[in-house]
Amino acid sequence: MDKDSVIKFLTSSELPENELSKAYRERDAERFAKYGWDFVSDATAISIFESVVRPSINDFAFVRKGVFVKHINENIFHVLTFKQGRYGHIFGWGVSLSFVPHKWDEDGCKFHRTLKSARCDLWEQERDLIKDDPKAKIFPYNEIDINHGTVCFFEDLMRAWENLQPVIRNWLASITTLDDVLRQAKIMADNCNHYGGEGRKLVYAFTLAKMGKFEEGLVVLEELMKSCSQFFSSPELPKALRKIAKVS
Repeated sequence: MDKDSVIKFLTSSELPENELSKAYRERDAERFAKYGWDFVSDATAISIFESVVRPSINDFAFVRKGVFVKHINENIFHVLTFKQGRYGHIFGWGVSLSFVPHKWDEDGCKFHRTLKSARCDLWEQERDLIKDDPKAKIFPYNEIDINHGTVCFFEDLMRAWENLQPVIRNWLASITTLDDVLRQAKIMADNCNHYGGEGRKLVYAFTLAKMGKFEEGLVVLEELMKSCSQFFSSPELPKALRKIAKVS
């Protein structure tokens, strides 16, 4: 299929239609005309990311491919990720909490308490960034196109990082204490429409316990165990909650 045929196909009204698919086809047609098709491999994407972004995040430690972590205190780590999403590479950011378990079974609860094991327990939603930007309502705010070659990828990466760096820095800077964690966890726990909202109740419960409010944390945890028993029914969770409260 030649170039003109590809563009005609991408803009064809015979293809299944909705707002998102139409927007993607129009954008792909424009980008194909400018850059052609050239898939960017994961290795190349990471290499470009390394050259562009890493110099501006030298306060973060590289811990594994696409994951960078900053130690704030014994309880809190800031996490920045760069990984392949549904349509391209995306940035992710959040906080890792040493006192919140990520796994629970008959052997007890497992925690992530080091730079290398850090993972996002609380994170900012991409849709929280969408305000009045029409394009952001169609395309993921921080999506970086991998289908049209390294030049297109580089330009998308530069655009995304320019937009996101102050957002990421400001959000992470707002969560450096247990009080900050409790505030953010409650906001997300109260918003069940927030992706992972139920899981944020676990963070809220354990943060309450960590701050010496065991009884309040236990109430939140028991409600979670009842409302979402498929995932949070383990008897090891209340045991771990009590231990966290005693350690604190």
